[in-house]
Amino acid sequence: MTGRILLRGDSLMINTELVNASDKAQLWGEQYSRRVTDVLAVQSEISRDIAEGLRLRLNTGEEGRLAKQETGDPRAYEAELRGRRFYWRKGGVGNWKRAIEFYEQAVAIDPTYALAHARLAGAYKSLVGNSVLDPKEFTPKAEAAALRALELDEGLADAHYALASLRTDAWDWGGAEREFKRAVEINPNLAGARNAYSAFLSVVGRHEEAIAEIVRARELDPLSLIVDANIGYRLYFARRYDQAIDALRRTLDLEQRYDLAHVILGYAYAAKGMYPEAIVAYEEAIRLGGDTPWVQIS
Repeated sequence: MTGRILLRGDSLMINTELVNASDKAQLWGEQYSRRVTDVLAVQSEISRDIAEGLRLRLNTGEEGRLAKQETGDPRAYEAELRGRRFYWRKGGVGNWKRAIEFYEQAVAIDPTYALAHARLAGAYKSLVGNSVLDPKEFTPKAEAAALRALELDEGLADAHYALASLRTDAWDWGGAEREFKRAVEINPNLAGARNAYSAFLSVVGRHEEAIAEIVRARELDPLSLIVDANIGYRLYFARRYDQAIDALRRTLDLEQRYDLAHVILGYAYAAKGMYPEAIVAYEEAIRLGGDTPWVQIS
């Protein structure tokens, strides 16, 4: 799907089209003229039009997700979007903390914005896991945010995914798996949930299932570096070290400067007794900006 958005005063001109990636043939195209305040509604409208244009048969749950607006306040939506799409994806401690500021801003603007609460829970949990935030303070905050998201919207897959990750850290294996399965049941295309579920499956020793989940996550989000690198990580946990090294080299072919891939590559080298190569990989990760304590001690 491609398109252009032109802002003129308080009016939006949106041109969008769906193109067959194999032969570049246009499958669907439309123009929309809306006010800026309608930006949230027009996203659902475009999604419905695409589904109708492709004659897709949607079940009740899928139709509901297309029609759903997470927030009615464009300011809250923009804050969540800045946090998730810009700062969080840039990586690095400074950017992650900045993303949290935007998530907090989003829930301050709209306290009923369930998705922003779920994002905040996931961000707190991630930075605790990277030894950036104090677990005594921020693990309870993460759980409170996840539970608040579920209180606002029990059908939000991202909220179940956030809570599942927290249950994993608490070694509540049964609770974690229930939440992961619920997240995937609600939204089978949520690559982040499948990525995290694959990590859970590795932790409990179900390695073949873990590899299948992470491969599915990559199919859903083929441009995600963290998902791609985690294929190597899942293979590492399964003690398939040569395959892990090959997978991580492919990740680095996509982005040589991705510090996480170098860290995991170091793990695989060390597991094979290739200590000089492991040291080089760790040093490269640090050189590239791996500034979390987790990377520093690797």
